[in-house]
Amino acid sequence: MNDTPSIALLDPVGQMAGMDYYDWSLVKALANRGVMCHLFSNFTPSSQVAQVSTYSVYPNLGKSKWRKGIHLLLGHWKTFRSCKKMGIQQVLLHAFHYRPLDYLTYWLAHRFGLKIAVIAHDIESFGSGDRQALKEKILCKMASVVFVHNQFSRKTLQANLPQLPASKVQVMPHGDYFDCISKIPEQAAAREQLGWQPETHYLLFFGLIKQVKGLDILLEAMPDFPANTHLIIAGRPWKEDFSRYSELIQKKGLQNRVTCLLHYIDDAKRDLLFKASNMLIAPYKHIYQSGTILMAMSYGLPVVTSDLEPNKEFINDGQNGSLFESKNPDDLARAVSQLFEQPELSSQYAINSVETIRQQNSWSLAAKVIHENFLTTS
Repeated sequence: MNDTPSIALLDPVGQMAGMDYYDWSLVKALANRGVMCHLFSNFTPSSQVAQVSTYSVYPNLGKSKWRKGIHLLLGHWKTFRSCKKMGIQQVLLHAFHYRPLDYLTYWLAHRFGLKIAVIAHDIESFGSGDRQALKEKILCKMASVVFVHNQFSRKTLQANLPQLPASKVQVMPHGDYFDCISKIPEQAAAREQLGWQPETHYLLFFGLIKQVKGLDILLEAMPDFPANTHLIIAGRPWKEDFSRYSELIQKKGLQNRVTCLLHYIDDAKRDLLFKASNMLIAPYKHIYQSGTILMAMSYGLPVVTSDLEPNKEFINDGQNGSLFESKNPDDLARAVSQLFEQPELSSQYAINSVETIRQQNSWSLAAKVIHENFLTTS
């Protein structure tokens, strides 16, 4: 009998979608609790941690659906076979979709006799192809426990799958981003490196550009922002044509007030953007949890976001961030203008948002939930 619990975390997307930081932070926190961790993904961390082993088994999956499917299944088969050889009995999987290919992943893990836990990031995919019957099989029958990132996701999942036992769904906080913040430079130096003007107020919209992220709401509100504001749109379009936003920029006469960085943003550039900006704008229409908002709060960057239930669980309006009525450009303009009219709010948000993340969103808290609700010795 081995008294040390062990777990394998699988993430075939990893670095390609910015999940590498999440994965690495989570396994480090689990290792701090004495868990032997095995991370199977597509990246090699720059440092090593005792009790954490990493395996780069998933190649760049490419755009071909057939090639992607074959590489995924081969990677999963190699991973699950390695788990059996090493005596790892417990695996942790990310869930963003519930499609046939996703189901095959869980079916394969089940065939290898592995105990499965699922981190359900999205209760319903923002893409297409989800199958309710497959979601039921995965979460109700194959998973031993389902972790979600907030109470909103838990309530939504239980309403969507009433047959899923409430005791099987556990809220696990999404961790912080403190470790990805470099010590230098501060705002003035970051702006100099980016070539930004020292007196301009820069607003940041960051992350994959999806319809549900509400970029159109932000562009509709932009003409009512103070004249010396400039919007930075940083991220790749996801299953959508950016031309609709380009047309809106032209229509609103914002050509000289908007900069578009429509590509993958590496860690160094991301660090500069978050340090150089005055605030993050997150005008989401629908969301289950936002890593981008948590990242901004970790930086102490003031956040203006929509009043969706998931956001209200950790944003206290007027205390550690500003909320506006979802899908309402006029109310967004009000919230942004208020921050510029009351600069003391920005300082208050910077302090309080960091404290919120420290208390509610540490990786140690996330690891504690997984350890106590899933892991056993083997």
